[in-house]
Amino acid sequence: MPQVSIARGAALRALGFGLAVALSTGAMAQQGPPAMPVATMVVNEQPWTSTIPAIGLLESVRGVDVSAATAGLVTNIAFESGARVKAGQVLVELDTSVEQAELRNSEADLPRLQAEYDRQRDLAARGFAAQAKLQEARANYDAQLARIATLRAIIERRVVTAPFDGVLGIRLVDKGQYLQAGTRIANLQDLSAMRARFIVSQRDLANITVGQPLRVTVDAYPDQAFAGAITAIEPRVDVQSGVVQVQAEIPNADSRLRPGMFARLEIVLPERRNVLAVPTIAVSYNLYGESLYVVREGKAGPDGKPTLTAERVTVKTGEQQDGLVVVLEGLKSGDRIVTLGQLRLQNGAAVTLADDSGLPPRTTLPRY
Repeated sequence: MPQVSIARGAALRALGFGLAVALSTGAMAQQGPPAMPVATMVVNEQPWTSTIPAIGLLESVRGVDVSAATAGLVTNIAFESGARVKAGQVLVELDTSVEQAELRNSEADLPRLQAEYDRQRDLAARGFAAQAKLQEARANYDAQLARIATLRAIIERRVVTAPFDGVLGIRLVDKGQYLQAGTRIANLQDLSAMRARFIVSQRDLANITVGQPLRVTVDAYPDQAFAGAITAIEPRVDVQSGVVQVQAEIPNADSRLRPGMFARLEIVLPERRNVLAVPTIAVSYNLYGESLYVVREGKAGPDGKPTLTAERVTVKTGEQQDGLVVVLEGLKSGDRIVTLGQLRLQNGAAVTLADDSGLPPRTTLPRY
């Protein structure tokens, strides 16, 4: 009998433990998983200026490889690498000792030839000299003038000067070096303004005009936009690709932009409209489409406040600017969307509203 009582007591305790576990599991099932904290925002219409994106290559308004026009020995270098120079400033001087000597000799003989020409002209006027003598004296005098002018031009070409204001590159010659005609001395760039050449589709041709503003960004300064304007549009459309060549000019007073930089351009269209725009990080991009989470209100909970759930909504997006993307379909004004914390959500998950602090960061995802 005692053994039967012990067995019956053990069975009752096991049954009680099982009931407690079942009741606890049922309570947890009714309660559901905990609500996830997310950052949200209410979507409202806002002004939006459309743009036409393009990719271009920057070049200076004026740039040239400075070179020697004639061959000669370098006797003087009057600049350093990276120097700013003015138009006409002397950069390099070549040896002109032979030409200088010939010039002095020719100039010294000029008064004699002029005197002979004046004498023959006076005699011919009085009828005491033949016309042939006068013509010979005139020819000798003119030939000497031409020789002097030639020597002066040769000497002038032996002095290499800056053709315009700008910044010099690295010096490529040394004093005492013999230069051939055309030898590069240094690169000179006018950095006061940059030009960008790019292409746009012919379907956008009706939306662009000369003088139209645009924004330019480069990898060196990703957070800064440089203002520019269209200066020329190619009158011919490429028959094979259907694109149009466009040229823009960007002021560059601080010389931050440099030739050869790749640039992202946005041609600003004059039309301005109201759109629904959301942060790009709020949208999930994948091969099957684009979506985001909208916070929906449910029945009031025990605390009297409405329960909040996240509903995954498929959307259609459009243009992107400054971290925002236009939502064309799938949202309406006044919807509250999840901006941070959506990576941990599933459709219908319970959420609580929180600010951005304490939530895991998320970078902008690329568009497919």
